[in-house]
Amino acid sequence: MDMSDAPTPETSVDGKRNLQRSSLFIMGSIKVAESDVWVPIKIKNLSASGLMAEGKVTCQQGDRVAVEAKGKVDAEGSVAWIVGGRIGIAFDTLIDPQELKQPVGDGKDLLPIYLRPDPGRPGRRPGLKAF
Repeated sequence: MDMSDAPTPETSVDGKRNLQRSSLFIMGSIKVAESDVWVPIKIKNLSASGLMAEGKVTCQQGDRVAVEAKGKVDAEGSVAWIVGGRIGIAFDTLIDPQELKQPVGDGKDLLPIYLRPDPGRPGRRPGLKAF
C-alpha cells in the first residue's frame, strides 16, 4: 500500500467511517459557495468530520458549502453525496459536535415568555370575575 491509499483520520482501511456519529435533529442553514442565499436544513447526523442533512439545497457533489447551526458552529466543507432530499457534507476541519448539543440560552427561563408571570400584574387572568 502506498501513501495515497493510506486511510485518512475519518476512514479506516476498509473505507468505513470510524468517527462517532450522533443522530439528532437540529435546524441549520447551508450556503453554496457561489451563492449569497442561506437555505434552511434539518441536520440529522453529525460527527466531527461531517454531517447528513435534509433540505431543498440546489448543489452538486463536490460543491463548496458553508454550514451554520444554532449560531454556534460555522463550518466549511464540500458536498460528499446527494441522495434525494438528503445531502452529506465533509468538513474541511474537525469540529466539536458536543457544541451543537448544548442548549441555547442560559437554561434559567425554560418557559416561553408568553407563559411567564408578569411581575407588574396581579395573578388573576384578565376577564375572570370573582363571585
